[in-house]
Amino acid sequence: MRGIVLALLGLIYVAQAKKHIRTGDVPVGFDTFSLEESSNNSNELETRDNITQLARQVVATEQPSPEVLQKEKEELELARTLEWEQQKIQELKRERERIKQQKKEEIERIMKEQAIEQARIEAARAQRKRMRLLEEQRRKLLEAKRERERQEKMLAELERQRQEEVRRLEEEKERQRMKLEEERRRILEEEQRRKKEEEELRQREEEEEERKRWLEEERKRVEREQEEERKRIEREEEERRRQREEAEEERRRQEAEEEERRRQEEEEERKREMEEEERRKQEEEEKRRKELEEQERRRQEEEEERRKELEEQERRKQEEEEERRKEEETQERLRQRRIEEEERRRIEENKRRIEIQKRRLQAQRSAFLEREQLRAEIKEENRENSYRISSTRRIPKELEDKVAKRHRELLARFGNQALASTSNPTPEVAESSRIPGGGTGDENELQQENFNPPRAVSVSAPRGTSVSRYAEDNNVELRTSDVVEKYPAPIDFNTEQQSKKKRKTKRRKLRRKLHGIKTLRSNSVKSKQMKEPLMKKVSKSNYFLSEPSTIEEDRWVS
Repeated sequence: MRGIVLALLGLIYVAQAKKHIRTGDVPVGFDTFSLEESSNNSNELETRDNITQLARQVVATEQPSPEVLQKEKEELELARTLEWEQQKIQELKRERERIKQQKKEEIERIMKEQAIEQARIEAARAQRKRMRLLEEQRRKLLEAKRERERQEKMLAELERQRQEEVRRLEEEKERQRMKLEEERRRILEEEQRRKKEEEELRQREEEEEERKRWLEEERKRVEREQEEERKRIEREEEERRRQREEAEEERRRQEAEEEERRRQEEEEERKREMEEEERRKQEEEEKRRKELEEQERRRQEEEEERRKELEEQERRKQEEEEERRKEEETQERLRQRRIEEEERRRIEENKRRIEIQKRRLQAQRSAFLEREQLRAEIKEENRENSYRISSTRRIPKELEDKVAKRHRELLARFGNQALASTSNPTPEVAESSRIPGGGTGDENELQQENFNPPRAVSVSAPRGTSVSRYAEDNNVELRTSDVVEKYPAPIDFNTEQQSKKKRKTKRRKLRRKLHGIKTLRSNSVKSKQMKEPLMKKVSKSNYFLSEPSTIEEDRWVS
C-alpha cells in the first residue's frame, strides 16, 4: 500500500513539476494531504529528491499538447481521489480511536461498578462476621449459664448423697452391734453343745474299744481255721499236679517222635521242590536273556533311525534358516531403497511446498490485493458502524465466546505480541494476517513448521492477577508456555458455519422410547448450566484484558 502511495505521489510530483517548469512558477505546498506523514520517511524524501532532479531537466519551451493536458487532468483527478481516500482513512482512524476510548470508558465504568460491588460485599461480609461474633458471645454466655446451673445441681446432689451416706453408716453400725450380740450368744451355745458332744464321744470310744477287742479275738480264731484248711488243700493240689506232670511228659515224648518223623518227610519234599524250582529258574533266565538281546537289537535299530531323522531335520532347518536370512537381506535392501525414495520424495515435496508458499506470498503481497483488502475492511467497518457497544445492550453470548476463542488462539500462537496495537503489528502477525484461510493442509502445515515464535521471558504474576494483564502493565513479553498454562491449545469448534439443529421428530422419539434409549438431555442441560457462568467469567475477563488485533475482531466485539 505504501509503495502504491509513493508511486502516485511521484507521478503527481512529476506532473506538477512539468507544469510549473513550463509556466515558470515555483512548486510550493502541492502535497498537502500527505506531507506530514511522508516527512518522517527517509525513502519518501529520497524518492522526492530524485523526482525533483529529473523534473529540473525538463525544458519548458514547447506548449502542452492535448494528450499531455488530458494526462495531467487524469493525474489531478487521481490525486484528488487519493486525497479523498486518505481523508476517509483518517476519519476511520479517528472513529476507531473514539470507539477505543468508549470501550476504555466502559471498562473503567464496569471496573468501578465491580469495585463498588466488591466494597458492598466486603461490608456485608464484615457485618456477617460481627453478627457471627455476637452470636458466638451469646452462645458462650448461655453455655456458661448452663454450666453454672449444672454445677449448682451437682453440688446439691453431692450434699444429698453425703447425708444419705451418713444415715447409711449409722444404720450399718447398728446392724454390726446387733450382729456382734448375736455372735456372742451363738458362741456360748456352741461351747455348751461342744462339751456335750465331747462327753458323748468319750462314751462311744469306750464302747468301740470293747467291740474291737472282741472282734480281734474272733478274727484270730477264724484265721487259724482258715490256715488249717489251706494246708490240706495244698497237699491235695500237689498230689494232683504230680500226676498231671507224669501224664504230660508221656504225651510230649510221643508228640516229639511224631514231629521228627513228619519233619524228615517234609525235608525230603522240600529238597525235591527246590531242585524243580532251580531247573525252572534256569529255563526262565535263558528265555529272559534271549528277550533282552532281541530288545537291545531293536533299540539300536530305532536309535539309528532316530539319529538319521534328526540329521535330516537339522539339515532342513539349516536350509530354511539360510532361505530366511536371504529373504531378510532382500527385504532390508528393499526397505532401505524405499526409505531413500521416500526421503527424496519428501525433499522434493518440501521444495515444491516452499515454491508454492513463495508464489502465494508474492501474490498476496501485491499492491492490488492489499488495496482491495483495505477497501473491503473499510466497507465492513462502514457497514458495522451502527452496531457498537452500548451501556444498555448486552453482548450476545456467541460473540463473547468467539472473541474469547480468538483471543486464546492469538495468545497461544504469538504470546504477548498478540496484545499489540493493530496499527503496528509484529512481522509474524502481519504475515499471518495476509494469508487467507483457504489454503491446502500441506501449505498450512508448512507454515506451522516455518513459524518461529518470538523469544520471551517467563512471567510470574502475583496471585489474583492475570498473566496477560501483568505482562501489559509491567512491559514484559510473555513466553508461549506462560500462555499455554492459562489457555489450552486452540481448537476449531467450526463456529463459522453453524447449521440449524435438526429437531427430533415424533416418529424418532417414539422409536427411541420403544427401543429403551434414554435421553441425556437433562444431564447435558445441567452440565451446560454449570459451565455457562464459568465461560462467561472467562470470556469477559479475556475481553477486558485485550484489544482486538484485527478489524474482523473489532467488528465482532462491537
